[in-house]
Amino acid sequence: TDAPTTVSINLHIISVSQIDDLKMLYTLDLFFRQEWTDDRLQFSHADIELLTLSDSHMIWVPDIFFPQEYKSYVHDVMESNTFVRINQNGTVFRSARITLILRCPMHFGRFPFDRQVCSLNIESYKWKANDIALQWSEDPVTSTNEILSPLFNFDKYTTHGGLIGTNIGDSIKIVTIRLHI
Repeated sequence: TDAPTTVSINLHIISVSQIDDLKMLYTLDLFFRQEWTDDRLQFSHADIELLTLSDSHMIWVPDIFFPQEYKSYVHDVMESNTFVRINQNGTVFRSARITLILRCPMHFGRFPFDRQVCSLNIESYKWKANDIALQWSEDPVTSTNEILSPLFNFDKYTTHGGLIGTNIGDSIKIVTIRLHI
């Protein structure tokens, strides 16, 4: 069998906002970036080193989803804030600006001195670990200077990756970021 397609993930966090401690939700605005190689997309042309597409519907893309998602959208005020670049060697880079409203179980046993840890898991919806392997890129998370509302302190974030079992008996490779608020 073929080796799984490795998909490297990078997040550029624009803001963490609208932290709702009653509904246990928070909003994450970010650039979601993925990179993988698809040998079927290799090309050779003396004048073209890179192809940029505004629509990724004509190529295979990872079927990423966020289990903690409550609501989400891709920004598209004038045009969809998403693009795909394909290098001659078949390396595909995909970027999209998205806003996620995410669930975060919060614990208030030490109120007002609690620290919340909100996780964002990134997974493939249908592909198993032997089909697709998600991993963090070399520089997994970047951010703007002011990413949080003034009502909350943003301590740090941690990234993790690993293999987990699903409720239908399969294994999938996921990546996780934990925001410490």
